[in-house]
Amino acid sequence: MESRAQLDSPCGAADRQLIYFLLLALLLFPSGYAFSQVAPSSTARLSEVRQLYETGRWNEVVQAVPESPDVEADLQLYRGLALAQMKRWEEAEKTFGDGLLSHPRDARFLVELAGIAYREKRFAKAKRYLRRSLAIKPDDDYANDFLASIYFLQDNLEAALKYWNRAGKPHLSDLTFEPLPKLDPLLLDRTFAFSRGNAWSREQFLSTETILKSLDLFPRMRFDLEAQSDGSFDLKFRGSERNVWGTTKWEGPLSLLRGLPYQSVYPEFYDLGGKGLNWRSMVRWDDEKRRVSTEIAAPLGKNPAMLYRVYLEGLNENWNLTDTIAPATIAGVNLEKAVAGAGIQYLVSVRWQWDAGRG
Repeated sequence: MESRAQLDSPCGAADRQLIYFLLLALLLFPSGYAFSQVAPSSTARLSEVRQLYETGRWNEVVQAVPESPDVEADLQLYRGLALAQMKRWEEAEKTFGDGLLSHPRDARFLVELAGIAYREKRFAKAKRYLRRSLAIKPDDDYANDFLASIYFLQDNLEAALKYWNRAGKPHLSDLTFEPLPKLDPLLLDRTFAFSRGNAWSREQFLSTETILKSLDLFPRMRFDLEAQSDGSFDLKFRGSERNVWGTTKWEGPLSLLRGLPYQSVYPEFYDLGGKGLNWRSMVRWDDEKRRVSTEIAAPLGKNPAMLYRVYLEGLNENWNLTDTIAPATIAGVNLEKAVAGAGIQYLVSVRWQWDAGRG
């Protein structure tokens, strides 16, 4: 009698043996026990090193973590931190550098390298490390705060605010002046764009600076932030204010008479009536180059971001062209001119302003 059963192919038999083996492994090692032995060992080692570090046993941390590119990132970081705690700066820098080579996308090594560079007053290098760190992790508050602090120490408030703002800082608690300006208090208050208790933004700083420059009352000014115990800051404005004749009692007379060798005077008066009104003039009585000009500029409606200007200019000048390239038939030219006009400038924002009206 002929059998209909077919013999298994070699491949089919091998497949069944593999299935039997896998089933046996699952029975002997439930829940993947055989594959979970490495992770607990690594976790236990990291926990041990962390405990050594937190209890201040720096040397034991260094002994527990070998100097090797194969060490995981957390362990390399603890080794470098322990070396830094023992003030072994060169070794710490090398460890962080090796960690960065092994883990180039781990921003923590860049931040620690920046810390060592900052301690050694290599501020440019510290900033480079921190910028690289933020390129990897832009929302790192510590790195943003660190970089902002370096810029602030270097008197670059605009750059400091750029990075402080990413970390939601600095919160302003008060505004003080040194000395107190004589400008109308309402104008002064509207000039400084910020809200107490909220973060002072880079845009607000630039807006304030732009308005102050347009008022032309503070030729020298400085913004300082003074830290308070609650983590907020006081904003202190230091500015040399022009008052009527200038910032000092000698500035006005010297400015007025600076053109005497050229038969000219420059009458200039600032912040008349404390309203931010500036009046600039020029008179020249040279027989060949007579000229008169005057301009009044002031905030409109007590809004320091909106300025109006009214100006007038007239001249009568004779120019000798004998020794120039002009044709020989033209020996001289008389130039007469009279213009008057008015305009309004509105500083909508740092990036946008408009002007209306010209003479």
